[in-house]
Amino acid sequence: MLPSGATVAPVIIATDKTKLTEFSGGKVAYPVYLTLGNIPKALRRKPSKQACVLIAYLPVETDLLKGTGLSQQQIGSRHQRLFHDAMRHILAPLIDAGKNGIHMTAGNGEVRHVFPILACYSADFPEQCLVACAKYGTCPKCQSPAKSLNSSTPSLPRTQQWTLNVMAEAQKSSKTINQYYNTCMSQDVSGSVYEPFWKDFPYTDIHTTITPDVLHQLYQGVIANLIDWCQVLLTPKELDARVRALPPAFGVRHFKNGFSILSQISGPERKHMAHILLGCLVGKVSGKALSTFRSLLDFLYLVQYKAHDNDTLAYMRRLFARGKIANISLLNWDYIQTLIFLNSTPFTIISNRSSSLGLPTITTRKCLNVSILILQRRGGVLRTRGMHFLKWSIGSVDARKSPCSITIWIEWIQ
Repeated sequence: MLPSGATVAPVIIATDKTKLTEFSGGKVAYPVYLTLGNIPKALRRKPSKQACVLIAYLPVETDLLKGTGLSQQQIGSRHQRLFHDAMRHILAPLIDAGKNGIHMTAGNGEVRHVFPILACYSADFPEQCLVACAKYGTCPKCQSPAKSLNSSTPSLPRTQQWTLNVMAEAQKSSKTINQYYNTCMSQDVSGSVYEPFWKDFPYTDIHTTITPDVLHQLYQGVIANLIDWCQVLLTPKELDARVRALPPAFGVRHFKNGFSILSQISGPERKHMAHILLGCLVGKVSGKALSTFRSLLDFLYLVQYKAHDNDTLAYMRRLFARGKIANISLLNWDYIQTLIFLNSTPFTIISNRSSSLGLPTITTRKCLNVSILILQRRGGVLRTRGMHFLKWSIGSVDARKSPCSITIWIEWIQ
């Protein structure tokens, strides 16, 4: 246990392997970022505040092993061990500092006994499996096999001690590298790593630190699967026709060529696709299917709350009961249990820049001359002017013949 008067500094680590070039050599960077949970999330997520710092670049050279006669499995195993060796070297200072603490001066001048402890690790799904030493395709947070991820019965959670015990028993019972590999993989533990970088970290369970990934798990995962299901129910051509038939709406992207023509879809594009997806299904799918799609979309937005309590968690559980949805890979109970533990998604990747103002994203439209002026941040007034506004908004006056602009005052209550 920590001594009396100790100050905990929750360390948040994020890694993201990024392509720098596509057609000129395929250059790749593998940055490692660090921030602290003591810093408010509103500041952590803003690059201008410099609350999230770059601490290292991981090695990503892949040409060195070409022509060596190694199989793809052996090359992949060496990359995994290289990752853990590099991370062990980078984060080594956290071991002693987490056990004994360090004295740091706070902003008010007081000297505090600070214990930096690894609390969250943010990464996409392949990196989550790599960090947690989980077999690729299995859940990095529970012991459910890949074939049982759709089961409605929750599996036992993975723990750091359980993973280390599997590795230790495999080392004792194996005489060769291949035997060790096969023994670990049979229990859904990576057989490529012998000593994880998080082995000696105090007060840390690496499987608990894995955080929900809004971009890859929800938008690039759930929404992508939903669109695939829609293209099966409606055919891609029919779905594109319905998407093109939607009228332009304020704050909503209009996909004039449909969905099927898009390639390498980004996170914001998935976000706009989710806005209009449900409307494209009305009248073409059964009521049960529509309820299922609605439940998943409601879950998508509920989990992005800045904070959660028992009521919001109960809402999410009822959504799955309403839509008659079984466990979805890395989405259902593991996701909710993580929210219970963390009380929020600590390292949000997708952000709504205007959410802090309580307003939707505003885009310029040729058909409407709309200008938004925020007079005050709190208790202000939202003033909207339009030369050609909807006819019903002014009753008997014809907006097309009116020489003056229409001014609507809406009291903004926060």
